[in-house]
Amino acid sequence: MDADRPDRYARLAAALHDAAGHTPRPYPVPVAESERLRALARYDFSRPTLSAHLDALATAVRESLDADVGFVGVLDADTERFLSVAGADFADIPRADAVCAHGLLADAPVCIPDLSRDVRFPNNPLDGFDPAAYAGAPLTTSDGHRLGMVCVLDADTREFDADDERALSWFADQVVSHVERRGA
Repeated sequence: MDADRPDRYARLAAALHDAAGHTPRPYPVPVAESERLRALARYDFSRPTLSAHLDALATAVRESLDADVGFVGVLDADTERFLSVAGADFADIPRADAVCAHGLLADAPVCIPDLSRDVRFPNNPLDGFDPAAYAGAPLTTSDGHRLGMVCVLDADTREFDADDERALSWFADQVVSHVERRGA
């Protein structure tokens, strides 16, 4: 297995599924997926006070990282739902097409400087915006469940540095704080 390929873990998982005779899902699934989905169901993301805070945070992460788009998304069993988007207008997308689905397994921010070079993401499901670069941090609840991601997208490829990753993590913590206080 080529350790330098960004899709090395996805390829390994597919090979293991093939060897075991299982058909893999088109996206990674956390080990405790049913518990994660139950945790997601605890929150009411439609509350106006929560929506206003998420809108402000999506705008702030976009501006802080000088990105074209900033957003907060959660992933249910089949869909990525965009709770707030600054800089574009996205409809919900299938989880199989969501870059954020890969972040549910991450302990740290996920940064992809050039999406076109990553074989995990052959499709662009976002109407009206063609992202070239992605960075996102997982939204991890106080009891350890990852609900989704806070992210930025750029139309041009770009590198993300340690300061960008720290900022994303801080924004993810802020989103979770607001969700746990205002969405329960």
